[in-house]
Amino acid sequence: RGQLTPHVGREREVNLLMQAWSDVREGQERVVVVRGEAGIGKSRIVHHFRQLALGEGANTLQVVCSTLTQATALAPVIEMLKGRVLDRAAGLAAPNAQLDALASLLGEYSRFGADALPLVATLLSISGADESAIQTLSPVRRRVRTLEILRAWLAWSAERLPVALLIEDAHWADRSEEHT
Repeated sequence: RGQLTPHVGREREVNLLMQAWSDVREGQERVVVVRGEAGIGKSRIVHHFRQLALGEGANTLQVVCSTLTQATALAPVIEMLKGRVLDRAAGLAAPNAQLDALASLLGEYSRFGADALPLVATLLSISGADESAIQTLSPVRRRVRTLEILRAWLAWSAERLPVALLIEDAHWADRSEEHT
């Protein structure tokens, strides 16, 4: 992505986003789609909203779909989660640091079973997790259970702090993301 243009003349659109965000902060669920022709400033509007929402104590998750990852299941979600893990690992790239960081993130939600760490670690290509809890799971069951964990994690996050899930270029999402 290139450099963003200055934010000018989009007060109406930003106000609509902020009203929806206000509703979310009051416990309501909202879905907002920002759409339009290429180059009209959709990314700029969302960037400005993100700056405002972060200032209000939000949990902002952003995924970017791309033609380059269209055939890779959950690629934007994986990249976003890897970023969260690396942030928690203080930027260390050693597999054990990442595994410990992932365990810490998942450990904040006490309702996950013993299968959560090895399933999410596998999804994120983080080695070293004890896989004994998932050895008997079929590939289909592993996928279903991984998606259940991701959904529960997002829902739990939203219970603690309002969540803004920003999906950029959703038209490039692979089919698995449409059902996540």
